[in-house]
Amino acid sequence: MEINEIFRSDGLLAVIKPQGIASVPGKLPDICSSVLEKYPNIAEVNGFNKSEGGLLNRLDNETGGIILFAETNEAFAYYKESAIHKYYYAVAGNKPNWMKQDIHFPIAHHCSDKSRMVAIIPDKAKTLRYRGKPQSAHTHLRLIKACDTLSLMEAEITKGCRHQIRVHMAAVNLPILGDKLYGKTAKIKNAAAYHQLFCYKVMLKTISGKNIEIEYSPGELKEIIQSH
Repeated sequence: MEINEIFRSDGLLAVIKPQGIASVPGKLPDICSSVLEKYPNIAEVNGFNKSEGGLLNRLDNETGGIILFAETNEAFAYYKESAIHKYYYAVAGNKPNWMKQDIHFPIAHHCSDKSRMVAIIPDKAKTLRYRGKPQSAHTHLRLIKACDTLSLMEAEITKGCRHQIRVHMAAVNLPILGDKLYGKTAKIKNAAAYHQLFCYKVMLKTISGKNIEIEYSPGELKEIIQSH
């Protein structure tokens, strides 16, 4: 697999994960294995999991965008505790009646479906069934553009939990276009095969103390927005 490297400095590597492949080794082709093969030093990092080396963040299989790796044990220890702000573009199959909104619903595992998560919405919490302890989750949403029945949203998170943006957007009636788990939006002409969520920017302070932004512009999303 070809690696699209967009940043490498201060013990940090940023690459682009294409849509439709996994972040980590498993049943599907994955970006992590290809990165560890190309950068053997990252494979030697004692990270979250032995098979993942210095991998710092994951994206869902259908989500595209920026994946980060630490190149040394020192860098991994620093970046795993850092406040890394992640910004996503999302195409929603609906339009909000607001410009900005902060969502703080905790997220838990679905009571019976292992593939799903659920948002603990206050007025539904007493009747909602779920497994395990809910995790705190904060997503900041901002409307960028609305057209017909779609809207282009920006979602910002720091330390996210599984499916956070997808669950939070569905909870406020903004299901992500193409989301097979949390969205039941009608098929849209010219829509791509995967759900439309892209990590396009990260902001953080490097191990040497520099405040940086790493940004990537996903052409796939532009095509969908321009066609409606």
